[in-house]
Amino acid sequence: MENKNLVTAIITTHNRPELCKEAIRSVFDQTYKNIECIVVDDASNEKSSNSLQKYISDYYPDTQYIYISSKESKGGNHARNIGVNMSKGAFIAFLDDDDEWLPTKIEEQIALIESNPSIGFVYCGRIYETNFDKDSRLEEDIQNNKYRDGNLKKEILIHILTVTSTILVKKELITEAGLFDEELHSWQEYDLCIRILQQTQCGLVRKNLVLYRIISTDKNRVSNKVKVWEQDVKYINKKYENLINSLTLSEKNKRRAYIYIDGINRARNAKRTVYIIKYVLLMIFDIGAGFEIIKKLINTHL
Repeated sequence: MENKNLVTAIITTHNRPELCKEAIRSVFDQTYKNIECIVVDDASNEKSSNSLQKYISDYYPDTQYIYISSKESKGGNHARNIGVNMSKGAFIAFLDDDDEWLPTKIEEQIALIESNPSIGFVYCGRIYETNFDKDSRLEEDIQNNKYRDGNLKKEILIHILTVTSTILVKKELITEAGLFDEELHSWQEYDLCIRILQQTQCGLVRKNLVLYRIISTDKNRVSNKVKVWEQDVKYINKKYENLINSLTLSEKNKRRAYIYIDGINRARNAKRTVYIIKYVLLMIFDIGAGFEIIKKLINTHL
């Protein structure tokens, strides 16, 4: 049975026990106390798994630990879906193992949902940290009007709204949307957000309540794999072809511009010069998308 006030925190992890311990701690440091924590370990090695299990047993024994063997492993989306299916809460909040929540994150998101019954999905801002360098921390400009709430059925088709660790959503909406798409390797949260935001209003807590770590040196980081990302973009374009075709010409131009910029950024992080050149050229020769980028640059500097 679901508990109408219970929030289920789902942490997925793989061979990062020390980071995951900090993520777990941040869940139990929340000012909102009606939280269950589920850790889904996606085929970590024995040393990592034992270390994490001992930490949970010693400090947070109420945490549910689920281990997926290497034979059963099907990627991060599969791990998250297992967590959702095992959850008892009426609300789900996701947390990547290298991120942390600030103490009031869940309390403020729940308060926003409770104040407006039409809202079923809430996100918040982030504090960026690169390669574990605390001096690199940068606050997201979450007060900026470019961060939107309300009816985002069309806007979510144009660009990514947020990342997994900032999201809190009613469980029933995730179930109705069909959970995470296990065919995707990147843009997982984007794909889920598209489906959920066709069903509900979006809420935004205009505070930076998540410590979001960018580990550019991680060779296994999906965001660094440009070719995989390209395949996922094509998959999403096909999957939501009818919705994308409903956009205006200007909105379609903005969407392509966003994809080109994302491609350039991913190629730069992965140090793939060929892909940087590819997306710069696509941007130059796509007049409509290029115009939208120029407009954005002008507006940014006005």
